[in-house]
Amino acid sequence: MIHTNVNNALQRTAYLFSVLLVLFGSLVSTTIFADTNPQQDTSQCTYITTSAITTSTPPQTQPKPALKYSITKNFSGGAFSSCTWHDANHLVVYVMPEDPKINPSPWYAFDITPLDITADNNIPLTITLDYSDFKHRYAPKQFNQQGWQHVTVPNDEQQLRANEQDNTSYTFDVTVTSPKVRIAAQPIIDIKGYQRWTTLLKKQLPSLQVATIGLTVEKRDISMLSHISDPSKPFIILIGRQHPPELTGAMAMLSFVPELLADTDLAKTFRKQFNVLIFPLVNPDGVHHGYWRHNMQATDLNRDWGPFTQFETSAVIAQINALTAQSEVWTMLDFHSTNRDILYTHSDNASQILPTLAKDWLAKINADGPIIFQRKSSHNPKLATTKTYFYERYNSPAITYELNDTSSPQDIALSSSRSAQHFMQLLLDYQTRTYQQQGTE
Repeated sequence: MIHTNVNNALQRTAYLFSVLLVLFGSLVSTTIFADTNPQQDTSQCTYITTSAITTSTPPQTQPKPALKYSITKNFSGGAFSSCTWHDANHLVVYVMPEDPKINPSPWYAFDITPLDITADNNIPLTITLDYSDFKHRYAPKQFNQQGWQHVTVPNDEQQLRANEQDNTSYTFDVTVTSPKVRIAAQPIIDIKGYQRWTTLLKKQLPSLQVATIGLTVEKRDISMLSHISDPSKPFIILIGRQHPPELTGAMAMLSFVPELLADTDLAKTFRKQFNVLIFPLVNPDGVHHGYWRHNMQATDLNRDWGPFTQFETSAVIAQINALTAQSEVWTMLDFHSTNRDILYTHSDNASQILPTLAKDWLAKINADGPIIFQRKSSHNPKLATTKTYFYERYNSPAITYELNDTSSPQDIALSSSRSAQHFMQLLLDYQTRTYQQQGTE
């Protein structure tokens, strides 16, 4: 095990939790509500009849009852298609993708604000999420003055059965307190969250370079963080947030990176021997709009590695090409989320560089916990993913690092911190063995 200094480990863990708290806006209840767009009034939800509640077809409208709440999505990451009132205490939110042909990752996020703050709002509001032909993926979370919390699972047996049998919708209850409650598929990490994270990293390591390397269709910054000690030394590439809703993968990256930049003997030795390029938010437009998968040009960015038809992937590869020209890329990690904790890798000994990295790293990660990862080895040259591109171009291990949608932020922070420590040590050990072998030839 690497944890030789308990005090330092506790300090690093405390730092990681502070990063998560800043990102998720839990330090002060107003943080998460601060990043709003010009007012977008989406509170006028249609009032529907009882017979329309179970369908996704346009409902028959009737005079609206006296409503208690305003429903809005005027914030970064806010998203839903439309909303209707079944009655004054039952809201139906329709969740639809940005494009019809898409990987099913139904993202939703909206605010519920009491219209009369003097009224008694202790009666639960029933909310039905309607996904049309898509399947429910993310259990709802709520943000209020206590921070992000899981919405209580329905205790009504009939509703539980209905949610399980009809996975194209999900119904739950929430008590709305003043000033408002935010409901979302996952805790929101928006563009300002990444900016706060970057500021913390710069304070931790002033030699870290932060640069805007391009602009998206909507003129948002595509950012790169880099630490280059010697451009002739090997490079490590970290990529994140190609797919907007995959927040647990984002959390992993946001806890993994600080360990590489830490003021520890291991991290300082690692940075002397390896250069690091970090692209934490590749799809800022998609994140801002609460998209399920794509950027503003209806493209899955993790299917554009090779074609490079998009501003985002073109900007990233241009930097990699320029900065690694005098050296090698030893490995690439791409952070995502799915329905399990898993590393997607190539087979052992498939690459000349770090031929057993995936196997050795997985053993270290799983021995240390708290998250146990599976592994799947494969290669599909027809898929223009980061994993395929970096393996084929650099003949080095490319790993897709995926977290379960349901993994907790606390476990992710601890596991990712430890994973980063093992990652650094394995690369240093491999480098030492390589130099020793070269010295004997």
